[in-house]
Amino acid sequence: ERSEGGLAELDADAPMAFVAGLLSPQAFITRGLASSISEEERHIIGLHEQAHIVRRDPLRKSLFAMLVGLYPSPVRRFLLAELELVQEQRADEWVLRRYPKPAAIAQSLLNVEKLATRFREQELGQVHCHFAAHAVQRRIIHLLGPTEQRSVSVAVVGAVVVVAALCSAASVDLVHHFLETLFLH
Repeated sequence: ERSEGGLAELDADAPMAFVAGLLSPQAFITRGLASSISEEERHIIGLHEQAHIVRRDPLRKSLFAMLVGLYPSPVRRFLLAELELVQEQRADEWVLRRYPKPAAIAQSLLNVEKLATRFREQELGQVHCHFAAHAVQRRIIHLLGPTEQRSVSVAVVGAVVVVAALCSAASVDLVHHFLETLFLH
């Protein structure tokens, strides 16, 4: 069921809002979240999810995941977490340009995180997600901090990943030729 703000409502208790789909992404909000937030928060969340759609973040994340797929698991997880954080911060900036109330956006972010944490604890017992807490803190600092530090370049992060992958591939080739030379001569 499509609601105002372009969010499709899902019949689920978990308090969530997300975008799904690669080529034609759609935004969703669960009834568990929709029934627990104010109209202002719903508007902010709708704008945030719309930012992910406009920026095609699910497709970008999938392509990035393929790029970093050859890295060791801890490195891959770190890079994907940092990409997600950058995408969230850029979506927050997009919302801020359309709804210039950084404190309201930060408060909405905190409220959604509190609801999600409470739900996880009720469903799964005592659960702690340190990345989520860290990411929320970084997003709020990004929203409320000095404006000259707001811009984060996805292009720079992408370029670093590509250069690192090329260096990695080149080093494997060099080691292979070195070992081949040792054994053939």
